Amino acid sequence: MKFFRIVIFICFFSAPLTKAQNVLFEFGQTSSAFSYSPNNPERNFYSSKGQLLKLSILQDFLKAHEVSYGVSLFEANSFGQVITTELDYETQFLGVFSMADFNVLSLANRKHCASCTDFNFYVHAGLQLSTLLSGSQKIDNIIYDLKGVEDFKGLWVSPILGAKIRFDASDIISLILTYNYIPVINITDSEEDFKITSSQLSFGIQLWL
Repeated sequence: MKFFRIVIFICFFSAPLTKAQNVLFEFGQTSSAFSYSPNNPERNFYSSKGQLLKLSILQDFLKAHEVSYGVSLFEANSFGQVITTELDYETQFLGVFSMADFNVLSLANRKHCASCTDFNFYVHAGLQLSTLLSGSQKIDNIIYDLKGVEDFKGLWVSPILGAKIRFDASDIISLILTYNYIPVINITDSEEDFKITSSQLSFGIQLWL
């Protein structure tokens, strides 16, 4: 928890230390699985694919590092089974996030070679708050709306851990490949027995302003 407090502090209070500002658009795929605790009756869940869209503003932090703020639209889908009953969940979430990217390696840095192309490797951590936009549960081919269901309504919080590679294709455009691991937890659910775990892989285009 102490690590995440440090990351949140950097994300929200580092504006005076930043310089360049950039826009990043990302699209990609999610792989999510649901879990219940306690698991009674026994429920077996399996991961399923979904889509991801993100738009964020990035700023340089202490020259080599970055801070980002943005919005995300993502799907968290999962298959499940309770005894002989088949379950199929499809959910769409809208979130806002803040993240700190720490540069751990740079290759062919343009600061030392005007004709070189940059490759930058980052690890990052952050926090996302999200809410359910829409969702459905299919039970043996009967579809139920998840809006207002106790396990899904309210506010969800997600710590973010991941890594990214940035390829500077030109002075104004960079290409981004990002992986994030995101547990999605409903903090307004009094039972706290339902959780979503999501892995996200995305490709992005960063425009330097």
